[in-house]
Amino acid sequence: MVLRALWRELTDPGCGGRSHVLRTENLYFRTPIAWDLPAAQAAALDDDAQYRLGWTTPGEATPSGPARTRALNTAPAVATGHRRAHPTLPYGLVALTSRRDRYVGLVALKHDPGTCEVGGYLAPAFRGQGLGRELFGAGLRLAHEHLGTATVTAECEIDNVAATRSLCSIGFVPSRDPEPRELPNGRVVIGCRFRRSTTAPTRCRASRSSTT
Repeated sequence: MVLRALWRELTDPGCGGRSHVLRTENLYFRTPIAWDLPAAQAAALDDDAQYRLGWTTPGEATPSGPARTRALNTAPAVATGHRRAHPTLPYGLVALTSRRDRYVGLVALKHDPGTCEVGGYLAPAFRGQGLGRELFGAGLRLAHEHLGTATVTAECEIDNVAATRSLCSIGFVPSRDPEPRELPNGRVVIGCRFRRSTTAPTRCRASRSSTT
């Protein structure tokens, strides 16, 4: 156990290049690499997640339950020298267990100068454990403390109590009245918009190096 812990520390690259690393009480976050993408996608392709996210239309083919389980149980790659998996992906972090031996979910930012929107999801095995607070909190820290973004927004359905509770617990406040919005698959929902700002955003060495 000691050797495993030492190996994890020795192979932790920290922030650098265009890659970011964050830790919370129960989770470890890092910028995704290509190896992570099947598991990151599989975490959100079950029926419950798709109902909320609305990526797929009813009847559209998605990986089977066993295939999703296999992807989620794939051992995460060692992240030394990792970089973003694809330049067109939003800024984001893949969530792993603190031991870095299982995939937990993904948090992503739609990033614009001065503001960004945070969103994310947990794999089925990790829902209902209060980890949404850590997931969205990592996205918030990525924006405020690593990317130098002053204002972060978030949105969820009006009846998504778990997401609302997670966002409010880390300082998000409602920014406007609920209003209809259309998900990618065409389902119309009533969305609540949240906002959190800081007067002192900072940039980590990864963000500073990417702009020089």
